[in-house]
Parts: sequence; structure tokens; C-alpha cells
Amino acid sequence: MSTAVVVDGVTVSPHMRHVWRLSTPLGMYEHCRLTRPLPEHGFCTDDSARLLVLAARERADATAVVLAERSLRFLELAHRGRGRFANRRAVDGSWLDDGLAPDCDDASGRALWGLGSAVAHAHDSAVRDRALELFDAAVAFRSPSLRSTAFAVLGAGEIVSVDPSHGAARALIRDAASAWGHVGRSDRSSWRRRWPWPERRLHYANAVIPEMLIVIGRTLGDSEVQGVGLSLLHWLADVESSHHGWLSVTPARGWGAGEPRPGFDQQPIEVAALADAAATASTVDRDSRWGELLDSCGQWFLGRNDIGTPMLDWATGGGFDGLTPHGPNLNEGAESTIAAVTTMQHTRRLMLSRGAGVAAWAGH
Repeated sequence: MSTAVVVDGVTVSPHMRHVWRLSTPLGMYEHCRLTRPLPEHGFCTDDSARLLVLAARERADATAVVLAERSLRFLELAHRGRGRFANRRAVDGSWLDDGLAPDCDDASGRALWGLGSAVAHAHDSAVRDRALELFDAAVAFRSPSLRSTAFAVLGAGEIVSVDPSHGAARALIRDAASAWGHVGRSDRSSWRRRWPWPERRLHYANAVIPEMLIVIGRTLGDSEVQGVGLSLLHWLADVESSHHGWLSVTPARGWGAGEPRPGFDQQPIEVAALADAAATASTVDRDSRWGELLDSCGQWFLGRNDIGTPMLDWATGGGFDGLTPHGPNLNEGAESTIAAVTTMQHTRRLMLSRGAGVAAWAGH
């Protein structure tokens, strides 16, 4: 097993090397040209929220403790009240939006997800306390967007997992359940009878929707909603798998029934969302398919995909930005790198649960 390395004078776990290179006290660089960060593109709340999830899951890792503090500070400064978070920050520290535009909804939902993850899993008690304080200030967030709501529900679910009496988190989850009930009533339409997904096309981070339903069902004791979530996730995993047995996920432009497969460019965030949802499904359902899905997600990054090429850069610890028909997009931005690392976090736990070593995770 490889050992920690020194990056810019800091001792960093090998799988966190590129994450650390992208991180600064002001934020996490969003884009890279190959492995070189592009400061001119600045930072975003989406990535800081994802980073907080990643760092919280690493728990006692020394690098992760620093990253959790940095990402939490970013979210504290981004909050604009009542759950709205500004999303874009320039490299000079100035904010480029007010968080009120609809396209900030995903960032706000992800912020709640990151905060809930920190409350439930962060190693540092001060980070947990500050994350809870900000979550409480932002839990009023509501959005008409299905995905934005789903991200927020994941955060609220983490809060309830450590404090079942947290009324505001439960209220957010109940409101999401009510909104889903309205969506479900559209099942009578002809396209929904042929296509069980709640949207006419698959888009991005699709698995967060069934994961939301699993969390709603688990939290509210609603076995019917939980069952719908498990069924939708099973359907999605089938749709996003090749007949050869490997993952062949929804491309960046989306995918609808009858369109040709495989589609490109495939995005690492889609695989990471599947891994997160499979891990959540395994907490309520002992079916072995969730472990198999987790394994497929890890294998996608290791090269078992439509092109047969790794989507991890073993030399840096970074993740490639997309799978194209000709191979990986070799830029190693924040979203794809975090997607790779969080997926391999799940893979590491799966391997340990099976009594296997973790060389595939820790050896790069």
C-alpha cells in the first residue's frame, strides 16, 4: 500500500493529492487544463458542497479535516439567507451572483447536503457544530426543481440520522414527500406508463432522485415510497448498464427512450450518484445487487466502461472530466475528481466489508 506524500509542504494521503491541489483557502478551483488549475474560472458552491461531503466521509484523515474547514467556510460566506446560496466566486474572493437565480437551486440543495453530511460524519466537533448552525439557518430552502430538492433531502436525512427529533429537517423531508406525491399522480399519462422515470429524459446525477425517495421512506417510515425508490434505482441501473455488463451511463446531453447507446460524453458525476444511491439502498435493503452496483461504479473508474480506459489518473489522484468516444477528456476538474474519490470511498468500504485489501483504492 502506498504511503502519504508531501504536496506543497503538506503531508497528503495519496488519493487526496489532486483534491488538495485544487483547494485553496478561498475555494476549490472548478476547472483544470489537464492537471493545472485555471484560477480565471474561479470557484463554485457546488464544488465546495461536494468537497464537504467527501471530507466528512474521510473523518480523521488530516488533510480532510483542513478541507472540511475550508469548504464549510466557503458555504458560510455563500449563504444569503433562507437557504439561498450564491454559487459563483471569483479568484479575488468577490461573489458573482446573489444566489436568487433559479440556476442556483442545485447549489443551495447541495449546500444542505454537504452541511448534513458534516453534521453526521465530520471528525472535528467544531465543524459539526458550525455545520449544524448553518443548516438550521438554511433549512427553509425549498425549490420546484426535483434534483435541488433531492440534494436537500439527502442533507436533511443525514441530520435526522443523528438527531431524529430535528423538526425542521423532518419538515423539509415531509414537504419533499408531498411534492413527490404530486409528481406521482401524473402516472396516468401515456408516456409515464411506458417510461417509469419521473422526467421525459434522463439528465444528470439521475440516481439522486431514487436516493431521495429511499431517504424519504426510511425517515418517514413510508415503505411504499421507499419501495418506489428502490425500484427506480434498479430500473436506472439496468438502463445505465451495457449488455456486456459494465456501466454505460447517461451522456452529458441526456438520454431518452429509443435513443442510441452508448452515449457520449459520459460524466463521472453520473457514476458517483449511482454509487451514493447504491450505498443508501444497502442501508434499507440487503439485496446483493446494491453491492454489485457499487462494484460496477468503482470498476467504471478503473476502466470497465464503454471505451475500456481508466477514468482515474493514477499519477495525480485526479479524475478525468468525461468519457468520450475516443477516450477520456484528460482535464481533471473539481467535479470529476470529487466524483472519482467519493466513488472509491464507497469501493474501499465495500472491499473492507468483504475482507479484501484496498490496493485498488489506496495504491494510486
